[in-house]
Amino acid sequence: MDKIYQDKAAKLGNSAARQLVLIYGALPLAYIITGHLGLVLAVSPGYATAVFLPAGIGVCAAFMLGVASVPGTFLGSFVLNIWAGYSVHTLSTVNLGTAAIIAFASALQAGIGGALLRRVIGYPTLLDTLHDLLLFLLLSVQRFQTEACGSLAYSGPATLH
Repeated sequence: MDKIYQDKAAKLGNSAARQLVLIYGALPLAYIITGHLGLVLAVSPGYATAVFLPAGIGVCAAFMLGVASVPGTFLGSFVLNIWAGYSVHTLSTVNLGTAAIIAFASALQAGIGGALLRRVIGYPTLLDTLHDLLLFLLLSVQRFQTEACGSLAYSGPATLH
């Protein structure tokens, strides 16, 4: 898959190459840095945080760059969750599998959120009208509340220990 993007970048010139650097370099790095800050500020035992900026970064990237940003979100989430799992000085196949599942869900969340915003608001948009701005804010908040309630309903009374 990377070979396809590299070939496209070579054909299209610098703008495509810059987009690849953003998707596979800057996006995962921003995801990891802000995610680690969020986990550092999390309530004990350390994996429940009130605000998780990487989720917004992933949705914003999908809104601006489209589906092409989803692999970058996956990569950032995967590395962040491996780092969080290794913080207890163990790295097993269970940790890797869990990190992959969380990364998949994070990428899916970002992709669906970005696609929803693109479909309803449109891209590119300046968000300069009250209508567009309110739609953006309402859809973002409603989507995150729905996902949070859905994940709580799915997990039920089980907790991570």
